[in-house]
Formats: sequence, C-alpha cells, structure tokens
Amino acid sequence: MALTNKTKRKINSGGLYIALAVCILSVICVGVYGAVLGLVKPETAAEKGGASLPRVTVEEPADKSPSSSRKTETPKATVPVKETPETPPAEKPEQDVSATPVEPTYLMPLVGTVIKEFSDELLVYSETMNDYRVHNGMDLAAVIGERVKAMSDGVVEKVYDDPLMGQTVILDHGNGLKSVYQSLMPSVPDGVEEGAVVQAGDVIGGVGDTALIECAEEPHLHFEVWRGDTPINPRDLIS
Repeated sequence: MALTNKTKRKINSGGLYIALAVCILSVICVGVYGAVLGLVKPETAAEKGGASLPRVTVEEPADKSPSSSRKTETPKATVPVKETPETPPAEKPEQDVSATPVEPTYLMPLVGTVIKEFSDELLVYSETMNDYRVHNGMDLAAVIGERVKAMSDGVVEKVYDDPLMGQTVILDHGNGLKSVYQSLMPSVPDGVEEGAVVQAGDVIGGVGDTALIECAEEPHLHFEVWRGDTPINPRDLIS
C-alpha cells in the first residue's frame, strides 16, 4: 500500500528526532564519564604508605667553552731553549797503508877515532896476533869508561864475557838486524840484561880493555853489525 505524503513526512520527522536524541545522549555520556574520572584520583606512592623513590639530581656538565667563567691566565713569555747538539764520537783515523814507513834511527855508539875499519874480504894486519885476518867490525878508540850507546831501538839478546873479545852485549833490532859491542868494561849498567828493551842512544856499557886478541891496541870499542848470518859495514847504516 502506498504511503501518503503525510505519512512520509511523519516518518522523516521521527528519524530526525531519533538522531538528535542519540547525539544528545552521547554528549551526556561523555560528560558523565569525565566527571567520574575527575572524582577518582590515582593514589600516589606516599598515599599508599610506601617509601618514595629518591630524587636523582642530574648535574649539568660544566661549560667547557672558551667563554666560560674560568679564570684566564696571561701566558708568560718563554725563552726558547737552545739545544746543544750532541758531539758525535770521534772517528778513528784510518790508517794510511800507502804512507811511507818511518825509517829507524841509527847512531854511532860513541864519538871516537876509527883505528881499524870493517874488512870482510881484504885481510888486515893484527898487532896482537901478528898476522893478517879479516876484521868483521869497526874499532873506535876512546878512553876507558867512555859511555857506549845503543845503535838503534832493540832488545838485549845477550850479555856475556867472550873468552877472546871480552865483555860483550848483543842487541836485536828486528828483521834479522843485530849489533855487537865488545871489549867493554866488565860491568854493565843496571837493567842491561837479556830481554830488556832499549832505545837508540841508551847507554849499554863503557869502553874497556878486555879483548885479548886486540889487547896490543889502545883502548877501544869493537863494534859489529850483522844482518842474519852476514856481517855488514856499520857505515852502510850510519852516515
């Protein structure tokens, strides 16, 4: 059955009223709910009789910015320290192997007159023995007691009394070179003994008259120089 316009208008008006009532009811419910929440307050820890939690205070970090209130000290002028450079260790000089070796010094054992020269080939006459024979040394006349000196640096090899040539001292100069001093005084200076080191010019004895086979001559030093097993003329070393 078809509804009349009047009936339709009534139905539409009723729906409007219902919607309006629903809205009003919603507003009332919301208000009542808010009021109830306002009346009921949550209990705090103190109201429940419980201990309150400690209050933690967080300190703010100090201001480390340049504009902080820290006292600014005026920098003091500093004098730069001058560092002393370390002295490097002295270097040992390298040995120059190309340098010319130093020649040893050779001296006459005393200042005296040569009364008989060296002669290893030509026979010379001997006043004492009354014959001709070789003379392997040089005879230097001097007064008894005249000091006799080492020809060069060396080591005392022997000190002994030769039955024919008297008191004898032999020096070893190295490299096969030796010097012989004979017809010395019976006593020699202290320290002149086998193994002693001597320097050129050191006194090793005094002129004597102890050589039996040359006793017919005036007091003198019989001086010989040997290289290995060969006698050489002292003048070849001493100018």
